[in-house]
Amino acid sequence: MAYQPPTPARNCSYSDFFANPANDPFQNNYTRILAPYHIPLAGNDFLTPVQVQRLVLDCQQTNSRIPTAFLLLHPDGLLHCYVQVDSFAPRAGLPPTPWDNQLFAQKGELLPDNSMTIIQWPGQSFHLLQRQIRVGSIATIDESILAAPNENMLGPYNDNDDGTELVRVRRTCYVPPSFVPAFLATNMTPKLAWTTVVQSIRDNNQEVACKPLIDFIRVAITR
Repeated sequence: MAYQPPTPARNCSYSDFFANPANDPFQNNYTRILAPYHIPLAGNDFLTPVQVQRLVLDCQQTNSRIPTAFLLLHPDGLLHCYVQVDSFAPRAGLPPTPWDNQLFAQKGELLPDNSMTIIQWPGQSFHLLQRQIRVGSIATIDESILAAPNENMLGPYNDNDDGTELVRVRRTCYVPPSFVPAFLATNMTPKLAWTTVVQSIRDNNQEVACKPLIDFIRVAITR
């Protein structure tokens, strides 16, 4: 059966919306939706930023209405979650505005206190980071957190360090619906994201499908 966009619920927070399995068009199978954020180390076999942006905006079309959320690592060292990235379309017959064709996103909750704000989405967000990043393996990160529980960041790593590898990521990553409520609850340190969200991914045997999100968090937790 084809996915049917849910009827918007009244008096529903974003956290409640994303937590409802009925609003997850992927039904916990996130391989395809995260594919644009999987970047091979070599070559150019990946989507351009323009192509990724087009896919994101297509999610907001009436015939699909796919829920969207994205992470950005802010200068405060925390992962911030934004929902419903969309563009401001020029309006037929009306004068142009400074917002025409600009990207915007929502941050915060609708309920109970209507703390949601609208921000202009950074234009380079779907671009790749300019260099490969050496990160710890899953086992290395686990061991490092156990060994230094008061440290929020790990590394930096040297080229010959055991238990490390190079990865490439975009400046943002899509967050699958079932993990959005955790990121909406608080601006997380990458370490907290690792011990909660990544641990949930592993507990549910979704490491392969969610590798782009795991890699994004591995980069975020690395100095």
